[in-house]
Amino acid sequence: MSILSQWFRQRAPIPAPRAPAPRLHAGESDNWGLEANALQYLDGLVTRQSVTAETGAGMSTILFAEKGCEHYAITPSEQEVSAIKEQCRQRGIDDANVRYCLGFSQDILPQLRLPELDLVIIDGGHGFPIPFVDWCYLAPRLKIGGILLIDDIWLWTGTVLADFLRAEWQWELVQTFDKAVAFRKKQAAVITDWGAQPFVMARSNVPTDWKWTCNALHGHIAGLDAALALTERQGDANAETIETLQWVERELLDGVRRIEGICARKIASDGP
Repeated sequence: MSILSQWFRQRAPIPAPRAPAPRLHAGESDNWGLEANALQYLDGLVTRQSVTAETGAGMSTILFAEKGCEHYAITPSEQEVSAIKEQCRQRGIDDANVRYCLGFSQDILPQLRLPELDLVIIDGGHGFPIPFVDWCYLAPRLKIGGILLIDDIWLWTGTVLADFLRAEWQWELVQTFDKAVAFRKKQAAVITDWGAQPFVMARSNVPTDWKWTCNALHGHIAGLDAALALTERQGDANAETIETLQWVERELLDGVRRIEGICARKIASDGP
């Protein structure tokens, strides 16, 4: 019986008395983190050949251990790691391929040399700005086509990160759960300035002035330049994407030049 099947059996209503569910998290919480549907989703994605990482640790860590894949679990809690190891021992699961990185993700990730990843879970610290820091360091290591799962979107930080990615063209929403969401990475993750981020632009009090409009559009062009550079380095397989990005950039630049011309005439007619 798989670890996931055992988990469902333990969570199903059964007559009392029964042994208490294992407590994996700090503070001896009964909440094992990811919800059942999200665990099922991971169970269908991960193979022994997968390379995965998560901030936080819990039931998902045991699932990765059972799969036998190369996995990185980043958590500051030695108690959680001990509880996970004990559960693996009791269930006969070899967690030799799990690398437990003890420490806070904002301290661990900047210095952690990760391989290219197939799947990433952001489920560590949820206080501002930790989920965004986790994404900033883990998203570049996720391969194109890889899956990013954000847990606890009922919290403001999780909601903002998920909403930001919904607006970014490099990411595709592929699955939603009660309190988690999964995205597929479509193109190289490029962190651009605010003018090239639709989510930020839509929520900013940008002055309605032609010059500000031009500056914002130039920000989009800078973002496209960065995306083009990364896509071109990936080789001829992305020829169609490169052609599309070049066309978008030409059209956007043409629009900016026209707006700048209008702005110049407006300034000239108004005088100093």
